[in-house]
Amino acid sequence: MILVDTSCQCFTGNHTNDDWCSYGSLNCTQTCHLAHCSLLPIHDLRHTAATLMLAAGVQLVDVSKLLGHSSPEITARIYAHSFATNRRRAIEAVTNLLQKEGQR
Repeated sequence: MILVDTSCQCFTGNHTNDDWCSYGSLNCTQTCHLAHCSLLPIHDLRHTAATLMLAAGVQLVDVSKLLGHSSPEITARIYAHSFATNRRRAIEAVTNLLQKEGQR
């Protein structure tokens, strides 16, 4: 896997100059194709981390502060898909509890 920033600068994970993947006249896409790897924009890791934090139950306000958003409303708008998953889990949890109670 090769991480890329918005300017398509590649980084493979080590902190040596050899790991920056600008080989000759090849760009990131060509380099990754030759190396049989995939491009992963670094910004995608930010979204993944935020989604995982919300799915793990981290409070929206805390996730918003960690991301540097000016308000939790911005975070809520961007990560609304996370809340749908959490609502589904909440409904399943209540359903399971009620079914267990009904079996007693």
